[in-house]
Amino acid sequence: MSTKPNRTVDNYPFFCDILLYMDRFFYTELARKSLDGQELDNAACARILSDASLEILPLLDAAYQVRKTYFGQEVRVHILNNAQNGSCPEDCHYCAQAKSSKADIEEYGMKSDDEMLQEARTAYSKGASCYCMVFAGRAASHHALIVLNAF
Repeated sequence: MSTKPNRTVDNYPFFCDILLYMDRFFYTELARKSLDGQELDNAACARILSDASLEILPLLDAAYQVRKTYFGQEVRVHILNNAQNGSCPEDCHYCAQAKSSKADIEEYGMKSDDEMLQEARTAYSKGASCYCMVFAGRAASHHALIVLNAF
């Protein structure tokens, strides 16, 4: 009698091992192609964006392998800050500030120019390499222009 395990498709653990390998292959191929300087094809991009069966941790690990190769442990801090919160007249459908949104957010009106400038200076002094302000609406207000001209 043979002591080798039965490695047929009917052998459920073996079949699960094969599926796990096939599943992980997609993630390792993403990293390998990126590290080789290849662009991802449309099918891979579409799968990343739409395949609900993809697992987030292996996907993040694949992205991390590329990031680590080029940037090591270094990070850049970016700050995103709302100049106002809520009461937007637009309906973007994805934004918590959209007029149709039911999100439970703290609403406040437009911050003063001085407040926005101070927040930008604070972010810079704490090491932020990029500071972005969000203005609800279709166009930049005079507030955005004042803050941008201050730098």
